[in-house]
Amino acid sequence: MGLLYEIHNNYAAVKGFDESKSEVLEIPDSFEGKPVEEICESAFLSEGTIEKVIFGKNIKKTGSSSFARCGNLKEIVFNEGIEEIGFSSFENCGKIEKVYIPKTVRRIEDKAFSWCSKINELKFGGGMLEIGFNAFSFCTSLSEINFAEGIKYIGKAAFSVCGGLKKLSFPKSLEIIDSQAFEACSALEYVEFSEGLKNWIFLKVWRK
Repeated sequence: MGLLYEIHNNYAAVKGFDESKSEVLEIPDSFEGKPVEEICESAFLSEGTIEKVIFGKNIKKTGSSSFARCGNLKEIVFNEGIEEIGFSSFENCGKIEKVYIPKTVRRIEDKAFSWCSKINELKFGGGMLEIGFNAFSFCTSLSEINFAEGIKYIGKAAFSVCGGLKKLSFPKSLEIIDSQAFEACSALEYVEFSEGLKNWIFLKVWRK
């Protein structure tokens, strides 16, 4: 397997495959003496070969649409140290089933995992502060979400149309759930609220 890189002053970024490809994509820790810190925008967009991605220890950010529409991607192994999962990074990766977000992640950007319809297990490591617009919308196989302590904001329509979602638990750190965050979650049966929430934000949150 060969990878192509962008070289910056203090780091390197992966921008895609060269002519050789692999089912298991392992992002190295370094390239030519520089830490590999980013996956470039659209680096592996619609790449049907990849089934598993293993991030190197120095990755800090995934670029916009970096793995979007990778139709055979089943497994993601994030590194402890990644800070941001970018816009539409894994959008419409329909075979991913389990997602573990490390405690170093501070923000999941808009549409990061939208239309990942087979995700049935989602765990947060505890350092995340914000979940963006439509970040997990149309993840119809999700049945339960326990948000880790530390999160403050769940964005507009973040979990909309998660039709299998039955149970939610919010931590004390959570302050804002934006409008339509859980719109059309028609199977929702149980919600455990936190003490820190601002009540006015619940308008249209649960609309079916």
